Amino acid sequence: MSNKRGWITFCIPVLLFIAAMIVNGCAHGRTRREVSTKLVYASAKKIPVWITEIPEDKEYYYFVGSSGEASSLDEGKKQAVNDALKQVVETIGVKVTTESSQEEKYYAEEYQLNVSSKLLQKGEAKLQGAELKKAYYEKYERPDGSVFYRVWVLVKYSKQEIAREQKRLKTVLELRYGEVKRYEDEAAKFEKTHNYYRAIQFYVDAALSALKIEDGDLFFDRNLNRASILLSKISVKKYGEDQIGFVGKPLEKPLRLYVYTLDCKKEYPQKDVPVKFLYRVPRSKLTGYKYIIYNRKTDSNGYADLKIDKVYEVSDRNLVE
Repeated sequence: MSNKRGWITFCIPVLLFIAAMIVNGCAHGRTRREVSTKLVYASAKKIPVWITEIPEDKEYYYFVGSSGEASSLDEGKKQAVNDALKQVVETIGVKVTTESSQEEKYYAEEYQLNVSSKLLQKGEAKLQGAELKKAYYEKYERPDGSVFYRVWVLVKYSKQEIAREQKRLKTVLELRYGEVKRYEDEAAKFEKTHNYYRAIQFYVDAALSALKIEDGDLFFDRNLNRASILLSKISVKKYGEDQIGFVGKPLEKPLRLYVYTLDCKKEYPQKDVPVKFLYRVPRSKLTGYKYIIYNRKTDSNGYADLKIDKVYEVSDRNLVE
């Protein structure tokens, strides 16, 4: 028993010492991270209010741009101005994504390059519609002695000038992509009302129109993908109960199919969808059977009917496409 007490007495201080070392080590770790970089200079005593509270004006938009860890003040200023101009371009109506056309990407790049180069030139901080209103920067030093800058800029931009750019961009895109965009707009209208078959037709038309454009691959792929997604949502099912037929006699009721799409557990009938019935009948001169093709379209309720005037055989080989 005494040995056990001695072991316990020895063990507890050791565990407390180890725990203290761990806590101490963690505290030192936090301190090292906190002092990894230090602010050595700021261009103003306080962070400007306009960085967090963007000004508002009846005649102008204001955009705040910021840089990353820039190696020089000039580089930081350039990054911040470009960041603000990206917001300007998005306000004009071009948000560059993977689905943007080459024309839209080119417009965004050229516009930013042209305006930023003028805003950054000495003596040209102001040009038609745009003005580099204010700037604020901070200089930091790393533990290895190297420095970096963080820069914020406030760009003032005329609402009237942005409206002019929106009109000019719309004209440019209309001349180049007008037909494609019109088909896409029509497709979107039908998709919104759950008329997926008509939407698919317009998406296919948009894809075919894109083939006429030099850089139309993006539009071609985009619209075919949209069409295929909608096609996967269209379903077909037999409507009504099975019928008993007698060879040589007509069926009492026509065969009926129902074409629809399901959204949030609600069915939406698809009208004007082409449906093909293949009905097996005996050959008139040779032995065996052949298929007669009957083409139908669904009505406004999504139904397509085929009236059977004569049953030739009892078979499960008749098809519907």
